[in-house]
Amino acid sequence: MQSQTEGDTFTIPLPLARLPWTRQLSEDYAEAKAESSAWIESFKPFEGKSLEAFRSCNFSLLGSLFYAPREKALVRLGCDFINMASVLDEYTDIEDKSGTQNMVTAMDVMRNPNEPRPEGESCVGAIARDFFLRLRAHVPPDAPCLQHFFDAWENYISAVVQEVEDRSKDTPYQTFEDYRRLRRHSSAGGPCFALLEFGLDIPEEVYKHDLLKSIREKAADILALHNDICSYAMEKSRGISAHNAIEIIIHERGISLQEAMDWVGNYCSDLVDGFLHDITTLPSWELETGEKVSMYVNGLGQMLRGSDDWHFESDRYLGSKGSEIRQTRTVTILPPSSGYAMCGSTEDSGA
Repeated sequence: MQSQTEGDTFTIPLPLARLPWTRQLSEDYAEAKAESSAWIESFKPFEGKSLEAFRSCNFSLLGSLFYAPREKALVRLGCDFINMASVLDEYTDIEDKSGTQNMVTAMDVMRNPNEPRPEGESCVGAIARDFFLRLRAHVPPDAPCLQHFFDAWENYISAVVQEVEDRSKDTPYQTFEDYRRLRRHSSAGGPCFALLEFGLDIPEEVYKHDLLKSIREKAADILALHNDICSYAMEKSRGISAHNAIEIIIHERGISLQEAMDWVGNYCSDLVDGFLHDITTLPSWELETGEKVSMYVNGLGQMLRGSDDWHFESDRYLGSKGSEIRQTRTVTILPPSSGYAMCGSTEDSGA
């Protein structure tokens, strides 16, 4: 097994290249970005160079790629959610388990957003309170999609806490299968998928169909593992790569970085094939329900395509070289860096 050091280069696979969906950006992108950026920055989660680095990631671009075909109100909610989750992600990256647990305790705001937040609480509590008040106003209080979002959010928060706990262990590595099940939730794919349901009113018995469940799970795994491929160099530089499929496969199989990249890429490609196959085998429902399911499934596919585009168009993981890397597929291990909450950033780290 080879060790990776600053300056090592590797070739990234492109397992999402054969998705049939094409790049699509919401026509409301500019307006949604301006509003969402002003909203998240009003809570002052970062300052100085950290704020500049956060802006360069352009999480509103991701939201506007994710929800491109939908109405502006949903695009804006999507941008806000991704900005909120990214702030939480940055804060928990530098916290131990106790600090993270105290922080995510604020997430009880999901079910009780009208309650005032306590003095001295992290800004994520106030951010979440405002977001959940607007989220609840988007659909009726008994809408199943709202409960789906709440369930997915709780799974996400639990996974974030588990990730922090794993990082604190002397031997932080899990088996790949254990990691994959946790990563499915820690990537925040579940809440993002739940937002797709808003306004569709898919019947519960259809939503819970085994094939739709399989499609969602494969999409979540694809989203997470593709992110692990693209984020590895940055996470390695920040010392948080133990929660990354690449590092886990290197450790579990005793293989080189490039071999691990190829292994995860092939695994992800197989998931893409399964995702596409499941879609072709969905049963037929009556016309209105079938149209809703089609919008939902195509929305999932568009999210996967949007994720692929964003990774190379944002400075988040590949810095200013994303477009070049998309062509050459060559990535270099970055020098040590920290995250926004530590006011650390470099031009090419996006960290």
